[in-house]
Amino acid sequence: MGEICAPGAPGFINIIDGPARVAYSAGLVQGNVDLRHQFGDDRESFRNRKRFLDATLDPDRYVLQVVQMGDGIEDLSGVNPSRRTIYDQYPTDGLITDEPGVALGLNPADCNAVVIFGVRRANAMKGRDAGQAIGVIHAGIPGIELGIHFKALALLTDAHGIRTEDLRLHFAPAVRKESYYYPKLTDDRLNDPNWQDFIEHREKTGSHVDILGRLVGELGAYGLVASQMVISPIDVGRENSGYFSNVRANREDAAARIKAEKESTDPILAPRGRNGVAAMLTSRTKR
Repeated sequence: MGEICAPGAPGFINIIDGPARVAYSAGLVQGNVDLRHQFGDDRESFRNRKRFLDATLDPDRYVLQVVQMGDGIEDLSGVNPSRRTIYDQYPTDGLITDEPGVALGLNPADCNAVVIFGVRRANAMKGRDAGQAIGVIHAGIPGIELGIHFKALALLTDAHGIRTEDLRLHFAPAVRKESYYYPKLTDDRLNDPNWQDFIEHREKTGSHVDILGRLVGELGAYGLVASQMVISPIDVGRENSGYFSNVRANREDAAARIKAEKESTDPILAPRGRNGVAAMLTSRTKR
């Protein structure tokens, strides 16, 4: 599973797993890390992000994906780390690098952030030296339906020469089945055979969607086994999780508006923001 290191401060999770470090920041505890006005003051968000990185990965360089709700992946292998650039932003749903010290970032609220990494074995017959690579993907419903997880695995196995059995995956805190539900889903999704085993209908709450279950099931069919996957037990949608969740906030806001209307007061709306996920390689593989 890897070694869970001293978190540095409450609300940080910091893991060393072989050549990789993976870190999570609970937004409601440590503050919003997303530099967008609808989530608060940009300067405060920037400070929160820097504190998160300094307390966990201490990277040479930080690159952030700006989610597009698709299946695009940027391979940044060969990028030269520089402390002069605190972060770059890429409009994509996945980032990959083979450079140690380059932290790949994603700021989710509810969706699954999945870290995938592996070590390439030297193969003289194929002219390959030993190496390593790491990627972070945004696996929300649109991305899963487009197969972003398969695309990332293919890039690491084909372009980087890492065997499937040498891959490791970390699933960050995300909304889970118990918290991810709607009174009614669209007919397209309800009738989609790929989702039918991962939607449970309950009388009181409606349709519960098991995004993690679908991801793990499809990755298993790809050839990965349970021992290659580390899954955070944290459901960000649960009350008092310490993490931002739009799913939970939407329900809390609806209840607050109903209460305010009855009492003729202004509603007290739930806080909004983004949690932090970052991962990087820590050292070069010996050749």
